[in-house]
Amino acid sequence: MNFKSVLKVLTFENLDKSLKSFDKGMGYFNKAMQDFRNSMDKITKELGSNIETSKKNQMQRESINKANLEKILGKKDD
Repeated sequence: MNFKSVLKVLTFENLDKSLKSFDKGMGYFNKAMQDFRNSMDKITKELGSNIETSKKNQMQRESINKANLEKILGKKDD
């Protein structure tokens, strides 16, 4: 392909079509990125709530374990 054939292909009409196609492609890409961000936000919220629930359960287990130890060993004098 030589320079003259490239110049024949490059017209305002072709450039306009190319820019419109590029703009449309960027619109699809933007939508895909927004969907990805939304799904990642949901996952983050789910994991965050699981961690909070786990911490709450851990604190409850610690208090139950402490009470059981006090029953077995007797109350510790400070």
